Amino acid sequence: MALVLNVKSNVKAMTRDLNKVQKRIVPKITAQVLNHTARKVKTKAKREIAAAMGIAQKHVAKRMKFIVSASRTNLRTVIIAWFMNIFAIKFGEAKGLKVDVPTFSKKFVATMPSGHKGIFSRKSAKRLPIDETSVPMNPIAETIMVRTINTFALKEFVKEFNRRLSVALRR
Repeated sequence: MALVLNVKSNVKAMTRDLNKVQKRIVPKITAQVLNHTARKVKTKAKREIAAAMGIAQKHVAKRMKFIVSASRTNLRTVIIAWFMNIFAIKFGEAKGLKVDVPTFSKKFVATMPSGHKGIFSRKSAKRLPIDETSVPMNPIAETIMVRTINTFALKEFVKEFNRRLSVALRR
């Protein structure tokens, strides 16, 4: 018994379906995965920076923001992070404030008339002027952010892209 198959019609249909996948589904999934990966990178970096510096995550999160989200036509995401100095009082909010810690020697806690609380130091022996103490955040935060992007982002993108593509192809 002989079995004859006509594969030309099947090949045309498969080619049409693959073109549809390439034109419609892949850009949509890529945009979704880029946004997902950017959110994950932001969260992971925020947690690691907060743990390394000993401050609450909300203080780090205020300094990181999405500017551009990916779409089908614009396949890129942008997270901006500005890691300027952080006021020393923020460390006290996370751990319970102790001013006699060697890092903050010859400093005092004061509440300004506006209600702002901070750790201050005098510029001279006189009562005024005073300076609020801040701690540089940039060197630690920048290295953690770069490390997170280089190690975590690519793995997460590949894993999530494969997962979402397999889900889309099952439909």
